[in-house]
Amino acid sequence: MITETLNRALIEAMRGKIPAGTTLARVLMDMLYIGKEAAYRRLRGEVPFTLAEAAAISRKLGISLDKTAGAAQDGNDLFRPGTAHRTDSVGIYGSILDSCTELFREIAATAGSELGVSSNRLSQTWCLPYGTLARFRLFQWMYQRGDIGFARNFETFSLPEELAGRQKDFVAAARQIGTVCYVWDQAIFRNLADDIRYFADIRLLGPQSVDMLKEDLFRLLEEAETVAAAGHSAAGNQVRIFISGIHSEATYGYAETHAAQAALIRLYGIVPVISRDPEIFDGIKTWIHSLRKSSTLISESGERQRIRFFDRQRAAVREL
Repeated sequence: MITETLNRALIEAMRGKIPAGTTLARVLMDMLYIGKEAAYRRLRGEVPFTLAEAAAISRKLGISLDKTAGAAQDGNDLFRPGTAHRTDSVGIYGSILDSCTELFREIAATAGSELGVSSNRLSQTWCLPYGTLARFRLFQWMYQRGDIGFARNFETFSLPEELAGRQKDFVAAARQIGTVCYVWDQAIFRNLADDIRYFADIRLLGPQSVDMLKEDLFRLLEEAETVAAAGHSAAGNQVRIFISGIHSEATYGYAETHAAQAALIRLYGIVPVISRDPEIFDGIKTWIHSLRKSSTLISESGERQRIRFFDRQRAAVREL
């Protein structure tokens, strides 16, 4: 157990040191002169790092093994936000996408993979395929981070080209997970519509952009209703959507297979905090499963409730 904890702590420390857009497995292959499979076995925790390997990593990445071991032993290695000391919004966002993509690929690679999410805001897996909506979510996040110098308004803001491919990889990886369960707040689309309305009210979002966002939202609603009725996505993975009977105060998630588990808590709009700690994982998974008891399943059942839910969401979007 101590070895596993130290191993996780070293991996998390490495993630904080490598540049955005860099794959950790590739870094290990180059540093330790090992093959791809050997690198992934270490990242999955199947093979612990040797002392010589840890020393080489420490020397080349500037990681303090004393600090890493101390953090792990004190039980502080619970979360990895990955953004605490960075100020470049685009770089942070790219790192977030890469970290989640790597996690989803790891989970999806094993049979029986499962992702569960309880949310009061639409997750990026739903928003990113829609260009204007994806751009707005990033614009909103950068604005709320205080990065006010990046654009005069939404119309002058463009999504950096370097992020387009990474967003597609993120969505593709998420949709390879075998079973996905969503517990949605009753006002999940209205909450996003309210955000759009606010930015329009402070004149950072023009009428034409609002219309484009409405078009994206209506297309997304059409997709979501189709997925809910069929019980699976276009990619073929099983999707179960529940509508919560109580309001969700935050977004929580878990991803698991029989070989790996991770918990996710979304902070600061689109930033997921990732934890590999078993207690955190168990707590969030239990919480999401308990919410399902007070929720209505609208996937492949609950036809009347499904129609009413999507009608209410469309009405909220029309009000924009």
